[in-house]
Amino acid sequence: MITTLMTGAHAQAGVFDQLAAVANSALPAYGRVQTHSAIPDLEPEQIEAGIREIIAIASDRVVANVGAGSLENTHDSLSSDMRRARKMATKLGYEESFEQLRMQVNEAVVAAVPATSELLKAAIERIEFTEPRTLLISHDTAATDFLRSRVSGSLHRQLQPLLVGLLEDSGASGTSALLASQIKFGTLLDTIVENHVLEQSIDGFFDQLEVEESFIRQNPESQTTSLLKRVFG
Repeated sequence: MITTLMTGAHAQAGVFDQLAAVANSALPAYGRVQTHSAIPDLEPEQIEAGIREIIAIASDRVVANVGAGSLENTHDSLSSDMRRARKMATKLGYEESFEQLRMQVNEAVVAAVPATSELLKAAIERIEFTEPRTLLISHDTAATDFLRSRVSGSLHRQLQPLLVGLLEDSGASGTSALLASQIKFGTLLDTIVENHVLEQSIDGFFDQLEVEESFIRQNPESQTTSLLKRVFG
């Protein structure tokens, strides 16, 4: 069900860094600032429903932006273990093989975005918001920050079983096995690649979710439902 959403040149850079550049260009006022005053006649249940809805819509916007596939390259974002593997590959003359692996890994990260979104939306239906009014009035990314602290660990655990298919589909599994034998990394490289995809998929997704939450809060035209207008307008 999950398909690769970006290939070739578009996968050559850190995809979430690209998204940040695009989203922030449309959001010059972005920042963790308080822009919403408390609305006395809103019940906590209404605020909580609004928070769930803004996160769900922001999540869909992240998926749509990745799926557009029209982002310019910026720069790479590799974990420390991936940088160590690249250093070894370069030293032994396998820099081209590592570059191929990096591109395939980025494809897997992109392919994980829809699954991450669905897992998050399922999580927000179960989570209890103990102080919804605080999340409404504190700052423009408060809901995302709250969810990041509460569900990141469970999202990692739920996404991990899906990585086998994603890495096989992108070709990263085969390239990783070949490169590991060349640079004498054994099965360690598979673990490094898997951890990298998990980190980029979850952390990068939440980074972009912050941008989209803030954008919706600050732009009335993006408050596309009556509930969003009522709670955040």
